[in-house]
Amino acid sequence: MWVWTGRTLTLVGVAATIGAGLAMRSWWVLLPGAAALAAWLLIDLSRREEAGQALQPGMPVGARAPASRRQPPTDPAAPARWQIPPHVDAVQAVAIHPSGRVVAVGGGNTVVLWQAADPAHPTRIGVLAWGKSVTVVSVAFAVDGRLLAAGCDDRSVSVFDVTRLAAPGRVGVLPAPVGDRQVPACAVAFAPDGRHLAVADRAAVVWDVTAPAWPRPVVTLPLARRWRRGVRCATTFTADGRLLALASRTTVVLWDMADPIHPTRLGCLRPYGFSLGINAVSVHAVAFSADGAILATASSQHIESYDGFSMTVSDTSAVDLWDVADPTRPRRLARLDQRGAASLRSSRHRRYPTFTGHADAAQAVAFSPAGRALLTAGADGAAILWDLTTPTRPSVTDLFPHDSPVDAVAFSPDGQLMATGCRDRGTTLWYTRQHQQETTDTVQPVDG
Repeated sequence: MWVWTGRTLTLVGVAATIGAGLAMRSWWVLLPGAAALAAWLLIDLSRREEAGQALQPGMPVGARAPASRRQPPTDPAAPARWQIPPHVDAVQAVAIHPSGRVVAVGGGNTVVLWQAADPAHPTRIGVLAWGKSVTVVSVAFAVDGRLLAAGCDDRSVSVFDVTRLAAPGRVGVLPAPVGDRQVPACAVAFAPDGRHLAVADRAAVVWDVTAPAWPRPVVTLPLARRWRRGVRCATTFTADGRLLALASRTTVVLWDMADPIHPTRLGCLRPYGFSLGINAVSVHAVAFSADGAILATASSQHIESYDGFSMTVSDTSAVDLWDVADPTRPRRLARLDQRGAASLRSSRHRRYPTFTGHADAAQAVAFSPAGRALLTAGADGAAILWDLTTPTRPSVTDLFPHDSPVDAVAFSPDGQLMATGCRDRGTTLWYTRQHQQETTDTVQPVDG
């Protein structure tokens, strides 16, 4: 087997392992043995490479940024930033109210609502709390701003009435499914009608929350791959509510939700082909563009096979852009890849352009309301704003530096404000003149 390390082409000595597996007719010997040895060699070599650096705005895609990228911007044209006071724990989820003036920050056993009409002086206006042993992992506002849903790692989902933001109240709890209590409620997403709420853990359940005190399950959608502990799920609706993307492990499945009671499976996509290992691939974030024609996925992988026969070993992550105008036949448009990713797959087999993105794992994605910009966040402590005017040729518009990995991102409905949440308990609000001009020719004050 040939392994590309980034410096040399090395023949990995896995012939004996593969031969033994074939002789014994045992996949347990053939695949894990070869994969483990190849992965160990590859990762060991790749770790000797110089640490990757993220991009700077205005740099050619694929270039390296200077080590000073984490310094606060001093250029007047640089993005304006405001810091929200530290959260009680690592921030795992952020959401911006449809009014654009309130930010929900989730992490630990708390969701805090912050008034951000004046982002330079955020004010805490509400707190949603759970027991000490519970961790909030996802939050979402309904499109009409009346409800907020929060998923916790005990697999429960709480629904809050936030009509009065200063006095939010829990009005419903979606019961946790019977089974392994260590399976987290990985994702929650409201449909645009405000009535339906999708919850993804070991399966995706769409609930009718018209009367949140008496939530009613509408339909259960099976995951594409059997769930394994430690693998995250993700789900999101298109702006018109017609499509639902459900991600788990290696696969993202697209569902037609025109009739929520009788959904139709349309198509599926695999960012890394066919997985050949336990927990080798995880798609952990998905987002639709405003028109529903493009789907962005953030995923990580270690072992892959594009044709089901040849094996590729790498330790990387990527954000992929997919054309889902025909959801029955999704097509990859471009990949924003981790710098220095090692792969056995020759570039001549790729039928899509690849661009350098984060220097470490991509964790979150969010589209701007106008659909021409994509915000990605990574474990390298950077959030990158991409211009997708030409989806097959994305370019970096802005770089937002942080001091710790960024796990959550969100846009305000008007596209003027962005929020990022970090593992160091920090939440930052960002405003860029360039991005504001995407939605209007006249720059308006954020607090106007």
